[in-house]
Amino acid sequence: MDTVRCSLAAKCSGTCADGRRPAGTAARRAVARLMPAADPGEIRLVRRPRAAPRVVSATGGSDEPPRVSITHSGGCAAAAAVPSGWLVGIDMERAGSVDDSETRFFLSRRERLELDRFDATTLWCLKEAAWKALECDGTVAFKELELRFGADGGLHVVRMKDRAWRARARVLRIRGKWIVAVVRVREYVLNPLRGAAS
Repeated sequence: MDTVRCSLAAKCSGTCADGRRPAGTAARRAVARLMPAADPGEIRLVRRPRAAPRVVSATGGSDEPPRVSITHSGGCAAAAAVPSGWLVGIDMERAGSVDDSETRFFLSRRERLELDRFDATTLWCLKEAAWKALECDGTVAFKELELRFGADGGLHVVRMKDRAWRARARVLRIRGKWIVAVVRVREYVLNPLRGAAS
């Protein structure tokens, strides 16, 4: 199974020693960890408005460059990279920053059942990461996207309207202050009548 590589920026505010911003540095490191033959200094990213940067060059033997996602909050930054064939999103929030009373605004009834397993901030991060992975824009409401968890507590499917994608997630807790969620989804859409109903 493919793994999701994550990287935190070396410096949490301002610019890094090489003059690059922490989110870009984190993205280059995430790509370099995914492609050990790649030199972080050779990895070129192109910024896109309101979207994750695109990797346009990364030497290391891969035909298709990996996909990356970045997040930043409170001066800290993190990034995730996945091989081509996958989509990825990452989000980071301060632990406890989302209250249970707010979940009705962004979770479906089915998702609110997961509050037994996850706190509200973790569910927000997972949902935001899935939203980013699918490159949703401001016209897509958070409630239009639904996370489907299995009995094992793992994220298995992301649904939006009549479409569904196989999904996996990883949640990291950084120094007890930050929750970082990475969601990766397969690029292709599942047949909604098969494998997505559970």
